[in-house]
Amino acid sequence: MLCQKCNKNEATVHVTQIAGGEMTEKHLCNTCASEFQLGLGELLSGLIGEMPKAVPSCPRCGITFAQVQKAGRLGCPQCYRHFHGAIELLLGKLQASTHHKGRVPGSLRKEDIARKKLQELKEQMNIAVAQEAFEEAARLRDEIKMMEKEAAQHANVADTGRAE
Repeated sequence: MLCQKCNKNEATVHVTQIAGGEMTEKHLCNTCASEFQLGLGELLSGLIGEMPKAVPSCPRCGITFAQVQKAGRLGCPQCYRHFHGAIELLLGKLQASTHHKGRVPGSLRKEDIARKKLQELKEQMNIAVAQEAFEEAARLRDEIKMMEKEAAQHANVADTGRAE
């Protein structure tokens, strides 16, 4: 597919934008995509420029939030933690929420539910031990072991399926 902007190079970057409730897709080459990123940086700098106070530079890479504003990207992995509050404020301005509320693949949803159930069982077991309800604690321990064994078997099956 050719780039929709220059109509010369192969499109390697695919951008989906949602504005005013309408979704548009752009298929761009690397050159045109870098121009698009500059446009994104300008958008971010307009929003970040409205931030109430200056944020100190990242202790790991030294990038300032003004540089993030200009480049439209962070400098290192620690920047995500360091600029967390500013990023949340920015995302709150860009989107309706700072938390994902969309759909999740079924397999991930099942794993998440199982992980939460396992955590709840461990907490119940700890409470039973603290209350000296040892029969209940033993029952919960057995249930936890069974769930962990099933999870390990499921992980082994998934790994075997990927290797082939």
